[in-house]
Amino acid sequence: MYNRLLRKFNKLRDKKYRDAYVRDHIRIGLPYQIRALREQEDRQWTQETLAIKAGKHQNVISRIEDPDYGKLSLQTLMDLASAFDVALIVKFVPYSRFLREFDDVSPKSLEAKGFETECKLIEENMTAPLRPLPATQVYVQNFEFSLNNTEKYEFLGEPLSLSNVYESISADLAVASPSKFIAQTT
Repeated sequence: MYNRLLRKFNKLRDKKYRDAYVRDHIRIGLPYQIRALREQEDRQWTQETLAIKAGKHQNVISRIEDPDYGKLSLQTLMDLASAFDVALIVKFVPYSRFLREFDDVSPKSLEAKGFETECKLIEENMTAPLRPLPATQVYVQNFEFSLNNTEKYEFLGEPLSLSNVYESISADLAVASPSKFIAQTT
């Protein structure tokens, strides 16, 4: 993954290419994610169902899911987020993060569970026993952090202590790229 992202990053040195790359990924990526959200396993909605939930007409949803349409407003995106009952993030980011976000655009990677579904999963996992994870070594650039002496658990499939360590280390070192992290299970 790192080499692929590095090759993409090098192509972005050309300003015209960079602008076109961002524009095309947003123009194509958003409609693709909207369709993926609509069709994801726990929804299986038709365009008509989404239209009703978003307060739109079916033909509007059809246009929204068309990457050639390209006229999505923030209000429309907020309406869709509300219909899907998910959060919407709109923010400016460095190109390295942008590349990572679009590295995997499979329908599964674009899914987002609605708030109520997420609440149920959290409640189910709150009563489930925590599963120990194997000891892990974390390397950040030239620094090595050993996590062998601490208990590690997972919650909702996410390592609790390890993810907190990643966030803490990246904030402390101002490292914006998870590609700099290499975790090795021992």
